[in-house]
Amino acid sequence: MNQQRTRKQWVNRALYHLKRWSVWLRRAKYSRGFGVQSPSAYQFIRYVLTEHYPYYAYATLRHRHRNEGHAVQKRGRLFFRLANYLQAKQWFHAGDKANVYADYVNEGCSKTQFLPLDEALLPTTFSVASLPLTQHNLALCQALIKRSQAQSMLILLDIHARREALDAWKMIIQQPQVVRSYDLYDCGIVLFDASKPKHHYMINF
Repeated sequence: MNQQRTRKQWVNRALYHLKRWSVWLRRAKYSRGFGVQSPSAYQFIRYVLTEHYPYYAYATLRHRHRNEGHAVQKRGRLFFRLANYLQAKQWFHAGDKANVYADYVNEGCSKTQFLPLDEALLPTTFSVASLPLTQHNLALCQALIKRSQAQSMLILLDIHARREALDAWKMIIQQPQVVRSYDLYDCGIVLFDASKPKHHYMINF
């Protein structure tokens, strides 16, 4: 039984890395901010989204969550960098692995409260919110967009997991409140600062 489980884990890991390599090759020209004209967008892409520097907490977090797969840890490191960059007071999250992601966020910024995103108790506004982009969550996404402010960040997870999710993502980034959007394949990041020009970026994450 253990051998079968180990073999299945190895196969799943191999398939994941093959898929990631395929995505990476298709997005090679979008690596690390190449070709981005906006200085602020370039800084965000280069030094937050795709930063490769091994932050002080990565080794500790990797050991603490060693039973989690590569995809969860990679997303966790992204959340760590975003938390470190934003220094937000609150981060609302809906979806699985909340305890894992809370750990990454709090290592990135100890003052950030990582809170459950409850559709029945939505905040008046928000600094950061993350949730899977599913059909079930579409109304919640729209409600968050209406509550956004200039400094809000909306992180939509698994935007390429299903055709419906990708269609929903394409619809969301066309909305007038959305100013900048970043497609990292694993997730999409939406910003609302109307002082910036509207632009959509593909990122080789």
